[in-house]
Amino acid sequence: MNKNEKEVNSVPFLIKEVDNKLTTAGKPYQSLKIVDVSKKAMDAVVWNHDFVNLLTANNVVLLSGKLSEYKGVPQLSIDFVMQGDISSIDLFIEVAPVKKEALISEFEVFINQIKNQDIKRIVTAFVNKYQIKIYEYPAGKAIHHDYRYGLLHHTVLMCRLGAFIAKEYPGVNQDLLMAGIIIHDLMKVEELSDATNPEYTKAGKLIGHISLGAMELKTLADELKIEGEVPLLLEHMLLSHHGELDFGSPVLPLTLEALILSQIDLIDSRINIVTKALKDTEPGEFTQKVFALDGRSFYKPKL
Repeated sequence: MNKNEKEVNSVPFLIKEVDNKLTTAGKPYQSLKIVDVSKKAMDAVVWNHDFVNLLTANNVVLLSGKLSEYKGVPQLSIDFVMQGDISSIDLFIEVAPVKKEALISEFEVFINQIKNQDIKRIVTAFVNKYQIKIYEYPAGKAIHHDYRYGLLHHTVLMCRLGAFIAKEYPGVNQDLLMAGIIIHDLMKVEELSDATNPEYTKAGKLIGHISLGAMELKTLADELKIEGEVPLLLEHMLLSHHGELDFGSPVLPLTLEALILSQIDLIDSRINIVTKALKDTEPGEFTQKVFALDGRSFYKPKL
């Protein structure tokens, strides 16, 4: 080992990406992107193919090898791999700031508070069908709530706002509003590939969660033999929840509940985007340009 190398012995890492490559001489090797418990990413290479079964994306492994620099970038040359504790995956990635169990409990309370039986049956069927993914997935790949359990976190925060608005404005149909909030983004579990290192799926790219949601709602309503205004109104809420045609909604909100849903979604997503930008900003300074919000820079008060 030369003086610029450092020994690494059985250190836990999360594998983010695996790429099979060839050297200029035609020798096969694997190039990895790995993350340690500080959530710092680095490159790694593996020449020994005995470990190929363990070297898969989203797996937690214990790695041994030599840490050095390659082209000025830290790189771990891996000598040995052992299976790590996959249940510890949350240590390596960003997760919701609220415990998953607390979010699930609150989410289920909001569902149980729906009184209209047709609405409740549709919502329950939707949630039951995709429950495992709903409780794990982010709400997006990069823009807002882009962390594990982010979809659940985003939905619960919106439910809180919806419940408050319905209480303050008696003309709002609370069951309809809360149902729309609960199911509006659920098909992001089909739009995205997984909970820890998501990419857009083929269906996500070609159709998107808005249209996927409307299609799934129609399917579930037909299976439950629910007809009339309930499925129609819920489908409208799904199709219009981005609020603007330029934002991907096929139609504009044309009911009070659909309008409120679009505004609550806008509020929570925008707050999350700006909060994320402010996180790495010193008081008295402006954030980097936030491209999701017209490239604006936001000021972080000294107060």
